[in-house]
Amino acid sequence: MGHRLRDRPLPPDAAIGRVLPFDTGLRIFSGRSERVPRPDGGFISYRRLPASESPEGFLSVPPELVIESVSGSDSSGGIDRKVEEYLRAGVRLVWVLQPATRTAMVYRADGTVARIPSAGALDGEDVLPGFRCELATIMPRA
Repeated sequence: MGHRLRDRPLPPDAAIGRVLPFDTGLRIFSGRSERVPRPDGGFISYRRLPASESPEGFLSVPPELVIESVSGSDSSGGIDRKVEEYLRAGVRLVWVLQPATRTAMVYRADGTVARIPSAGALDGEDVLPGFRCELATIMPRA
């Protein structure tokens, strides 16, 4: 998903941050340094991590956006726990992609949740203003 995020056009003045590659480890959980998830993608603004700084090893600043793609080995309880942890750590927006149904769930820091149908689109909201991605382009029918 991270590479697909990089491929999506942003507004011309959108030099606002960087896309996190899928293998970026997040060391963002207070008091739990052994907990280092590697989400499928994400975004962090230059306000949180200046362009001049390059993280070594793991990212210790919570990104604004985290993307998780549900696989066959994921349990719904496990995904729910991940989402709660991300939001408690300071992530503002979590997209959970569900390839089996070609839908997505959007979790926000304010506690609101939205289900995006297969004909819908992910919206960057105030995290990535102007960003929009149709689910059909990232999870096409088989």
